[in-house]
Amino acid sequence: MLPAFRHYCSYAGEAFKLLAQIESQIGPVQTFLKTSERDNPLLRRMGLHAFLMVPIQRVTKYPLLLQRIVDATPSWHTEARKWLEAAKALLQHHLQAIDDAVGKLQSYSGKGPKTRTKFKM
Repeated sequence: MLPAFRHYCSYAGEAFKLLAQIESQIGPVQTFLKTSERDNPLLRRMGLHAFLMVPIQRVTKYPLLLQRIVDATPSWHTEARKWLEAAKALLQHHLQAIDDAVGKLQSYSGKGPKTRTKFKM
């Protein structure tokens, strides 16, 4: 899963630019996107940009969730606490690897560190 997610995060910026470009062009795709956002109750009036961001936002919340579970786990559950801490550390390692991959891609594309989106861990 990590390679797929790393790839998704690395190219999310390009996906947002492409979507903005498509949305700015008048045509059937723009009409479909606007109509879907407005009329489809399942979309809750959220645009495609919001749905593209969900996986990125969600994965960055997992370490916080694991920490809350650790904090709520009784101290006498030492084995469970140990496994939760290990899972949190592994997840933070993966988030750092994703962040590094995104940074590398952005530096290769000439965007530099000013436009780099840093994953909060």
